[in-house]
Amino acid sequence: MVLGSRLGSALHMVGVLVLGIACSAGGLRPRKDAAPAGAGGSTATGGTVGLGGAMATGGSSGTLTTLGMGGAPVDAILADAPPPSDASYPLVDGPSGLAVIDPQYVWDHFDELVLGTWLIGWYGGYDHFSWIRITSPTNDPFDGKLAVLAEPSIPTGVPYWGCNGSASWGVTQKPQTLDLRLEPLGCYREIMTFDTFRPVSWPGSAFMEASISALMMVDGGYAPASDLTGLKFPDDVCDAAFTACNAGF
Repeated sequence: MVLGSRLGSALHMVGVLVLGIACSAGGLRPRKDAAPAGAGGSTATGGTVGLGGAMATGGSSGTLTTLGMGGAPVDAILADAPPPSDASYPLVDGPSGLAVIDPQYVWDHFDELVLGTWLIGWYGGYDHFSWIRITSPTNDPFDGKLAVLAEPSIPTGVPYWGCNGSASWGVTQKPQTLDLRLEPLGCYREIMTFDTFRPVSWPGSAFMEASISALMMVDGGYAPASDLTGLKFPDDVCDAAFTACNAGF
C-alpha cells in the first residue's frame, strides 16, 4: 500500500507526530532575501519545448498525457534536454497556469514521488540549495532515513542547510508533509510540506519539480521558513556515500 492511501487512514488513527520540543541549537540558515522564482513566459500546449522561459503543459488537463517541459527559474538556464523517462502523469492546471500532477494521483503515490534525491532550497541573489536523499530502507511508510549534503554543486550557490550527514524523517498528520529530524546534525528540525509536483526537464537531468512550504522548530515552537523549490534527480548524480553530487548546471 502506498504512502498516500496509508496517510488517509492514519488521519483517523494517530495524532500529530511532531512534538513541540526545543530543537538542538544549530547554525542559522541564510534567511530569504528575495522572492522565489515565478514561471516565465506564456503557456503553450502540445508538449513542445518552451524557449526563454515558456512552458508547455504537455496536454489537456486531468488526462494521462505526454510530459511537457518546464520554463527556467531565476538564475537557471533552460537547455535542450530529453523529456524524463517516467512516461506520463495525469496533469491538471495548477497555480499561475502551470500544469501540475493531479492531486489525487499525488495522494495515492506520494511515497513514489517524494522518495529519492532532491536539490532543495530557494533562488535569490545567491541560490540557496542543499542536497537531500529521502529513503525508506524498511519500507515503512511512516518513518525513514535522510542524507543531507550542504555542498550545493551549483554556481553562485550557498547551502540551504549548513549541515551534513545522516538523519531521519517521519510523517505528520498533515498530508504530504515530512518531519525532518535534523537536530543531531546541528540544523533545526523542519516540517516540510510538498504542496505540488510537476514533471520538468532541466539541465543536469532533473525530472521533477516540487513546490514546498516549510516551518522550522525553534525554541519549542514553529518559525516560518522559506517557500522552497525542490528539484528531483536520478540517484546517480550523487556518489554512493552521499559526499559529493553534481547537478550538471
